[in-house]
Amino acid sequence: MSWDLINGYQPRTFNQLLQAFVDGVNSQYGTTFDTTTILGDNFYKYGYAGIQLVLEAEAKTAEIYAKLADFIRTSNDKINLPRSTISGFISSLLLPVADGGLGLISTIKDITDPAEAGYLFLVVDADASAPNFATLKQQIIDRMHASLTCALYYNGTQTGTKMAINGQNFTYKFSLPTPVDILVRITINSSANATTAILNTEQVRNKFNANFALLYRLGLDFEPEKYLEIARDCPFAADILLEYSENAGSTWSSVPRAMAYNEKINITAPATIIINS
Repeated sequence: MSWDLINGYQPRTFNQLLQAFVDGVNSQYGTTFDTTTILGDNFYKYGYAGIQLVLEAEAKTAEIYAKLADFIRTSNDKINLPRSTISGFISSLLLPVADGGLGLISTIKDITDPAEAGYLFLVVDADASAPNFATLKQQIIDRMHASLTCALYYNGTQTGTKMAINGQNFTYKFSLPTPVDILVRITINSSANATTAILNTEQVRNKFNANFALLYRLGLDFEPEKYLEIARDCPFAADILLEYSENAGSTWSSVPRAMAYNEKINITAPATIIINS
């Protein structure tokens, strides 16, 4: 079994173990076998079973090493990223439920105004209409109590309390995202040189919806060109124009829309798809 800093422990292959066995037999008994000529000898019959046992043992050892390395890496991440830092606290909410988190995306306002010193503006992307929102809200409050300092003034529309070990109740606040309602319009001009089938409007809409769900989240600017691309999504197209409207279709824009830390795009209707042959 070999080891290096890059790959860790690597179990030997059957051929490597067979060569080691052949070398041992030749050294012990003065024979001149190689990995081919030994195959018909009784030495091979005895050695084969041993090689299989070593293969299994080294594979298990490599597996244990991999799991141990992952455990050490995870432990180091927790040490290097304490929950009291911005990134640490955001990570504690973002972690999957199975790993002790809540699976929630959150943002915190960057304080640049001295008048806001000591304030914390936290936004958590949670669904207030969900049946379990009350439980989820308290879980967020619990994590704020466990990770953030009592010297802050918590700003927000969602309020909750948590009792400290001395029986004293502390109040915490956070907000839900502020929706930015938009309509989406996609215009595609088909290429005369296209060698792939032209998608229908529903197929194009499905691709846009899937890309938007994957690539967009709270805290990111809305960048139209990201959500439908020629090479990735519509190879039949000569050009794609993706526009959005914030005023129910009165005016349209295709330039990126800068978003504040607390804003989140909300598409209010299925995208309008126009495909020109």
